[in-house]
Amino acid sequence: MGRGAGEIQARARQLAPRVVCLVGALSGAASGREVGRQLLRSATSVSANCRAARRARARREFIAELGFVADESADTQHRLDRIVPAGLKSEDKAGPLREEAKELTKVFAAMRRSAVNRARHPNRQITGSPDRRIDHPETEQIAP
Repeated sequence: MGRGAGEIQARARQLAPRVVCLVGALSGAASGREVGRQLLRSATSVSANCRAARRARARREFIAELGFVADESADTQHRLDRIVPAGLKSEDKAGPLREEAKELTKVFAAMRRSAVNRARHPNRQITGSPDRRIDHPETEQIAP
């Protein structure tokens, strides 16, 4: 993980305690306990797998771990999406966490795509702003 990785890892780390607080406030019914258990497992896995990605020993391991992080983040988002319609929690309580999980899912998926592209094209440098990228192979210049 490169620039901004510390911020992303901190956001992933902060997601789990916030979910723990939300799950603690879910109803004691069987459905609330089951959804809460699944939500806790996926939310804590985001941070754990993010840490594993940072500690990866090889590029392939890093890419695989980023895939796990993106999957767990998407699972967390999915479970948070189901809490409000099921009547387990109100939108004002679950909404901010759902948005954070959605953003983290997008970030980790983009990081994985970038890592895969860098692995496929190791001699290519990508420069420019995110909205207008220009690939610069070592021998020639290609504009979009």
